[in-house]
Amino acid sequence: MFDLPSIRIGRVFGIPLELNVSWFVVFAAVASVLTFSYFPTEFPGRALWVNAASGIIGALLFFGSIVAHEFSHSLVARRGGIAVDKVTLFMFGGVSQLSEEPRGPGRELAMAVAGPLLSVVLSVVFFVARDVMQSAGVSNVWWAPVEYLGVVNGAVAVFNFLPGYPLDGGRVLRAYLWWATGDRLRATRLASGAGQALGLAIAAGAAVGVVVQGWEWIWMLLVGLFLRQLAASSMREQAVRLALAAVSVGQAMDAPALVLTSVQSVAAVLPASLSTPAGSPIAVVDGGSLVAVTDAAALARSMSTTGPDATVASAARPVPAGGLIDARASLEAAARALQVSGEHGLLVVRDGRLAGVLSSDAVSRVAASAGTRVV
Repeated sequence: MFDLPSIRIGRVFGIPLELNVSWFVVFAAVASVLTFSYFPTEFPGRALWVNAASGIIGALLFFGSIVAHEFSHSLVARRGGIAVDKVTLFMFGGVSQLSEEPRGPGRELAMAVAGPLLSVVLSVVFFVARDVMQSAGVSNVWWAPVEYLGVVNGAVAVFNFLPGYPLDGGRVLRAYLWWATGDRLRATRLASGAGQALGLAIAAGAAVGVVVQGWEWIWMLLVGLFLRQLAASSMREQAVRLALAAVSVGQAMDAPALVLTSVQSVAAVLPASLSTPAGSPIAVVDGGSLVAVTDAAALARSMSTTGPDATVASAARPVPAGGLIDARASLEAAARALQVSGEHGLLVVRDGRLAGVLSSDAVSRVAASAGTRVV
């Protein structure tokens, strides 16, 4: 699902908001169900165009509520010092991509309850708005979608409070287990197990519904299976992030870094550069100061195009934003920096001086080792 492309549509509170391609399918499905099933049943005799208008409005308000739910998580996370990279809407709802996990169970709890509590507030607001509109004699063309949103937000709050990770209720459970055991990985493993069991239970119940009542239960079957898969994959992701957080950049870096000057001949330095990890940055200095970076592949290309007279400067490029990292930082921070910069490695500094180079391969080895220890 997350392999499908996403479209950035803007920023909310400075946080990028994206729509996954799968969202458009579900938006059309929600609007269609409202147009051809929900509103004709609740308000028989209305014209098709009226139900279609209500269906589109209801679908837009529904996903607006999901956006509000997700951004409540994100804003609480940001208030706690955790950067939010983006919020993405997709087939099964929304997800906030955080730069790191909460540092304690209290922050985990605050982030977890923010979304469902906002959904409860929205449900109350929509029901009150419906009553006001009905009292004022407003046409059901306008209050019907509002009533639907009251029902849906209540359902979203209840569903998300179910105690299965990574649902919000599962995060509440993880926060409690983390506080009780002092072990975040163990707490995540137990909460993830609850999430997988919950997903299978939902899928099994929905399968019975498909057999007994018809295909309208197929959506809940897919939700249950997706929840089970998401709980398992979230457990693996947590194990990797915790493993990366426990190792400093200085422990994993290759030292010392290869340092070249901009006026050196490529022919002279190419043999030494070929011993560096593939794609890892090579420092280029001028007067003792770091001025650029290069790598073995860039040096080889310069040699082939310019000839034996090529200098390191011809293969150098500016130091990318985020291309430097402190030796005391964690590999979790390094992994995020690599993702942002798009580089295959980072130059490592200690007390303002170049100390080594961290290759993406070194980060991947730690991550892969953690992944194999999950099960």
